[in-house]
Amino acid sequence: MPEFQSFGIPRHERGPRLVEAVTAVRTLWADDPASYEGRFYQFAGVSISPKPIQRPGPPVWVGADTVESVARVPEFGDAWIASGRHTRTFVRKALPGYRKRLEELGRPFDGVPMFREMHVATDSRRAEEEMKESFRALYESYARWGQPGERYDLEVLAEGIQDDLSNRTRFLVVDRGTPARPAQCAGGCRSSLAMVTAHQPGSLVQALQCFSERRVNLSRLDSRPIADRPFQYRFYVDFEVGDTAAAEAALAALESAAAEVRLFGTYPAELI
Repeated sequence: MPEFQSFGIPRHERGPRLVEAVTAVRTLWADDPASYEGRFYQFAGVSISPKPIQRPGPPVWVGADTVESVARVPEFGDAWIASGRHTRTFVRKALPGYRKRLEELGRPFDGVPMFREMHVATDSRRAEEEMKESFRALYESYARWGQPGERYDLEVLAEGIQDDLSNRTRFLVVDRGTPARPAQCAGGCRSSLAMVTAHQPGSLVQALQCFSERRVNLSRLDSRPIADRPFQYRFYVDFEVGDTAAAEAALAALESAAAEVRLFGTYPAELI
């Protein structure tokens, strides 16, 4: 990350540095004068004022983003504080190791503090409108750092998959079952699919006419080579579902015209 590079600090040292920093601060709270000799921090005969009211010092809540790092928190912190990025799924996975380590150290489990962003407005619709752009920028930063903004209670299958810092990651929700069709949407949706056209002249034009003749707008059209099928391509299509009947008719026509069609689903347009 840029902040590590700017200070000339290897990123793999962040964990040991945090542990040592917390220990050093606790020493300053407790002793007067205080001395500490560590790998990263050293001081001798130092006093701070005023001292904390809590003795020997206030509780230290520590953030951690992996199951393994959460389990290490009791070794130097008073509690793990869960981030707004963490889903219930992640919290459930992390808790067993966290509680086990507390038990090994003879400490009670007092729950998990949870950090949540909050915006106050006169009603929920206005609150969403006021905070949408700033929160979008915030969570795009998290995504670039390899910390995906998890709006849904889902298991993250892969992180940091972008290969360019200017990329904007699309978070895909994957589920088993029958994908929703345009006819099941009340409007304002989008559908995604993959298709393979017949290996003959004009087949792609014929497939795209299924949409253009019904005035259904495409918002994405990409192609990828098909493995073990030289010079043949699979096309990935997103199309808008404004007129539900027209979008459903376009999809049905495509299913008849193309060699292969795999519908991924239909979803509210603002999600992707």
